[in-house]
Amino acid sequence: MFNGHKYIGDCIDSVSGCISKSDQIEHIVVDDGSTDQTWEKIQKKSGTNLYPFKLEKNMGAAYARNFAVSKTDAELLFCLDADDVIFQNTLEQMSSFLQKNNHDWVYCDFLRVDEKLRYITGQDYYGFEFSSREQLLTSMFCGEHFFQQNCLYKRSLFEKLGGFDESRKDFEDFELFTRFLLAGFMPYYSSGPGYLHRLHDENMSVKNRRYLEPELHKKDVKDLYLILESQINSVLNSKQIQQIKNWLEIS
Repeated sequence: MFNGHKYIGDCIDSVSGCISKSDQIEHIVVDDGSTDQTWEKIQKKSGTNLYPFKLEKNMGAAYARNFAVSKTDAELLFCLDADDVIFQNTLEQMSSFLQKNNHDWVYCDFLRVDEKLRYITGQDYYGFEFSSREQLLTSMFCGEHFFQQNCLYKRSLFEKLGGFDESRKDFEDFELFTRFLLAGFMPYYSSGPGYLHRLHDENMSVKNRRYLEPELHKKDVKDLYLILESQINSVLNSKQIQQIKNWLEIS
């Protein structure tokens, strides 16, 4: 995280409280070159499975997450932003769902809260159990569905697809999960909220105005579609392709 001193304590405490029936949970915390008191706040936390690292300069979320993965041999991976709070049973539930259904990745819902963790009504995020990757890709690129850090996935899948694209300044999660789908890997949907997504003035989605101006999110989707157009179109039918182009206003 970068300059997350206001909220990092809650985040670390929530992960420390996670339960696991079988596997040990390793918590890799990466300070992405913060210039505030983030590193000091992290150092005040302790735990046998807490492993903090500080980067010399701000490298971006994609680099920081890839760096975190490089510091563990864990077979299952889950990223959590510094201002969010995970529920105690989320990792246990998601890993059980993944293994039971023999999937490579699984995603859950989340609830939005304000900076003081107070519930915001009417802004819950609920997913959907899509029947095919074609249906899911169409929904994503028509602005109906999106992914952020609400996914747990196998390390083998993450490494096979090359991890997060470090050339991207944002939208790296949506891009990675698009590559998962293009490679033929469908997620399992674990219905029910897995964590609290904290909304505040310093949110990346607020600072870059994606939360306030949906057209900017639409532009991000369009830019990614144009980069991956040939790959996306190769797995969709003509009706689905036209549906996407209509929404993105591509002639």
